[in-house]
Amino acid sequence: MQNATLYTLFNIFRSIVDEETLGEATVGLPWPPAATHFRPVSEEPWCTQHGSPDLAIRFKISVVDRPLETADPNLYKRICSAGDEELIKLSGSVSTKVRHLIHLAEPEWPTLMDTAKALGLSRRTLARRLESEGKQFQDMLDEACNELACWYLRQTSRSVSEIAELIGFSDQGNFSRGFRKWQGVTPSEYRRYFRP
Repeated sequence: MQNATLYTLFNIFRSIVDEETLGEATVGLPWPPAATHFRPVSEEPWCTQHGSPDLAIRFKISVVDRPLETADPNLYKRICSAGDEELIKLSGSVSTKVRHLIHLAEPEWPTLMDTAKALGLSRRTLARRLESEGKQFQDMLDEACNELACWYLRQTSRSVSEIAELIGFSDQGNFSRGFRKWQGVTPSEYRRYFRP
C-alpha cells in the first residue's frame, strides 16, 4: 500500500514534468529496503533513498523555476477567477459568511454563539446583522439541514432513521415532522419522488 501511494503521487508528477526533471528526483522511503516489496525497474529515472525521515519525493529547488510543459494559461485564469469569485462571496454579506460556516461544520451544526465567535462578533450583533439582511440564524440552519437531508434521500439508500441521526435529530419522528415542514411531504414520499 505504501508503494502504491508513492507511485500514484510520482505518476502525477510524471504527468506534469519531463523525464530530465524526474531523473533529478529522489524518492524518500521511511522504511528499510528489506521491508518493501519494491522491485527496482531499470527504466525508472529517479533515485530511491530508503530510511528517509519521511515518505517524500524531493526535487532540486531549481525545478520550480522551469516552465511546465502542460501549463495552460487559460485554465490558470479560470481557476484564479473562480477563486476570486469565492473570496468575494465570503467577503460579502454576513448571511453569506454564516451560510459558509454552517456548511463547513455540517452535520455538526454550529450554534449562534459558535458562529458569532468565528466571525469575531457578539451573539446579539450577529443576530442584528442577519436581521438587517432579512435572515434569521435558525432559518439558515434549518435550510442547511433540509439541503443535507434532501441530498441523503436522493443520493443514498440509507434508512430514514439513519439519515435523521446523521443530520442531528434525536429520533425519526422529529426528523419526519421537520422534513414535512420544510418540503411539504414526508422523507419517504420525497425519496419515492426522486427514486421511484
